[in-house]
Amino acid sequence: MGWEDLAGLPPAITTGAHTESHPHLTGLPEAECERELGDCQEPMEQRLGKPVRWLAYPYGSCPANVRAVAGRHFDLAVGTSLRFVSSRSCALEPAANRYLLSAGRSSLDGLLGPSGALYIGVRRALRGVRRGYAN
Repeated sequence: MGWEDLAGLPPAITTGAHTESHPHLTGLPEAECERELGDCQEPMEQRLGKPVRWLAYPYGSCPANVRAVAGRHFDLAVGTSLRFVSSRSCALEPAANRYLLSAGRSSLDGLLGPSGALYIGVRRALRGVRRGYAN
């Protein structure tokens, strides 16, 4: 999607940031992490004409010091842990999964229903098996 397409999305769809150069945030000094997050957020806000308050952590993980920096820029951050966000979730923990939905509303409805919960559970189990083979 181009910037014009993104700016024209309905208000219910949120556009999030993903850092300036996609580094592993876990290995960066705080000042560099701050630059990565700020330098990706400001241009997006200018081009979209609205605040960008969500972040997808590159590679899906982050320690507490990175969450602290992210909290200065964003209200919510997601990772790749294959769990849904709930009211008990910390807004900056990488607990939420991010999805690209290409088939529209029906895909979202399916993901949020019983079949979506089953799908997430199976994916999480398969990921655990794959990690077991890697160790």
